[in-house]
Amino acid sequence: MDRTELARRILERLDEITGRSESVPEERLEETVFRRLDQAGKIVSAIQKYLPKRVTDKILANPEGVKVEGERRQVTVLFGDMSGFTSMSETMDPEQVVEVINKYFDTMVDIAERYGGHIDKFMGDALMVLFGAPVAHEDDPLRACLAAIEMLEAMDRFSVELKMDLAMSIGLNTGEVVALNVGSKGRMEYSVIGDGVNLAARLEKVATARQCVIGENTYRQVKGKIKLKKLKPVMVKGKS
Repeated sequence: MDRTELARRILERLDEITGRSESVPEERLEETVFRRLDQAGKIVSAIQKYLPKRVTDKILANPEGVKVEGERRQVTVLFGDMSGFTSMSETMDPEQVVEVINKYFDTMVDIAERYGGHIDKFMGDALMVLFGAPVAHEDDPLRACLAAIEMLEAMDRFSVELKMDLAMSIGLNTGEVVALNVGSKGRMEYSVIGDGVNLAARLEKVATARQCVIGENTYRQVKGKIKLKKLKPVMVKGKS
């Protein structure tokens, strides 16, 4: 097979994958193939910023096989929220708001990923992190707790560095959730849903500044491994 025929076959395969057809004269075949491959590489790099590697690998291996299907998993969900910044941001320049919020997220993402967490989403100045999906570890509850402790410590240093009265509150819960690719035909994202997720979010609302509140399931799996303090019973919405 000569170079021209090889280039034509590669271009045909790219057309099949992307659903795009491009009529190219023979003298421009190789140039077009290199351009399309470069574009494909940039697209893959962009996708990998939004989806975990395990998910992107699955999509690349079988693009036609991507489905909105779920699987039940045992996951520890972390919700973290920065307090004090929303009201403060109203008096700041937009550029300064962007600088602070991005530096905050850079720090928290680095901590979460070092403990094997997956960033599910950012919500204003809050974030949601998964430990156990899409990749599971035997000690995911402990990993989540250690990440939370380090996040609180990093937030205190961050506040001193910026000379701002900022703090963080965290809620953690371990439970069964449904992990799935969810969305529309035009846009999908990997996430988890279920009561375990809702409880983690509600525990974050219970937590005060510089505090991490964990659910009973998480407590049972980490007791004796980290220092814990028992809190008074609290009622959270949807739980009796």
